[in-house]
Amino acid sequence: MKRNSKVRPLPKPLNKQGEWMGYGLLLYLAIMFLCVFVGMVYDSIRILMPYITSGSSFTMDKEIEQKLVTEVISKGTSSIVAVILGVIVLSFLFRNVQSFQDIWQKRRKMKAGNFVQILCVFMGVQLIFSFFSLLLTWGLGALGYHGMEQLEEIAQANSSTLSMFLYVGIIGPITEEIVYRGFILQGLSRFGKWFAIVVSSVLFGLMHGNLLQIPFALVVGFVLGYVAIEYSIYWSIALHMINNCIFGDVWNYLFSGVSENVQTIITYARDGIFFVAALVILFSQRKKIMNYRAQSKGSKQMYKQFFFTSGTILFVLFCLAETVFLFVSMA
Repeated sequence: MKRNSKVRPLPKPLNKQGEWMGYGLLLYLAIMFLCVFVGMVYDSIRILMPYITSGSSFTMDKEIEQKLVTEVISKGTSSIVAVILGVIVLSFLFRNVQSFQDIWQKRRKMKAGNFVQILCVFMGVQLIFSFFSLLLTWGLGALGYHGMEQLEEIAQANSSTLSMFLYVGIIGPITEEIVYRGFILQGLSRFGKWFAIVVSSVLFGLMHGNLLQIPFALVVGFVLGYVAIEYSIYWSIALHMINNCIFGDVWNYLFSGVSENVQTIITYARDGIFFVAALVILFSQRKKIMNYRAQSKGSKQMYKQFFFTSGTILFVLFCLAETVFLFVSMA
């Protein structure tokens, strides 16, 4: 028998794995915040320096403010650098938890009919959270808080630069899938598929740090997780890119020439069609879904072991603090 000289270490116990993953995700977020912050500072200095050194008195007017918003906030260059660097760091950090090659394994063959059904369920969620956003905005507005409109603008903002389009529509989905459906989901799959899907979806939802985006990201995370674990991460990346790129930036660009009311009607009609199709599909597949959950749902003790570790707790608290800060800052 030929001896394999490269022996992979045994996987970590669930509580140790939760702690390791929590700290890893914290490091990933820290890299993102640091890179974006450095990029914004650099661009701000680059834009303001000619005005400051011109010799005349410098005052911040609307023209300069608009230039800062356009060239600093709307640029995606630093975000692209951040997520690529973050994935490289996590690839090294999680090398004993999940092989990078294992993440890209192909499993079941994706048939056209299956993909259409999954896409309908994935997009069908949009309508629910559109109404959720409206109700939340209305409810908080009645209480005197009017910042939800700004949060919704952040959540639905179109990419106004090529670098931001590349980040939101292509590079962001790829790196997020590698992190959450690759390192996290695949690293936890040995404890049960449903358990891995739930945990990765919760972490993925919290990561968004926006009160309106968290519930939506958490739910679609279930669909992305199922696709990645049953078919391959290639298909979850494709779904993620279709949502961000095709039904996000490209869709809004195609209908940018019509009035806002017409855009709203068209979007609700699209989401309504997907929602009805999703209801039919989920109802027809309800027994399969329940059996799938029952076979690998995991115990309550498993969830406690994972989430009640220092690394995971700190990650959750950091994400909640970010959400509260953004919410308060919009007041």
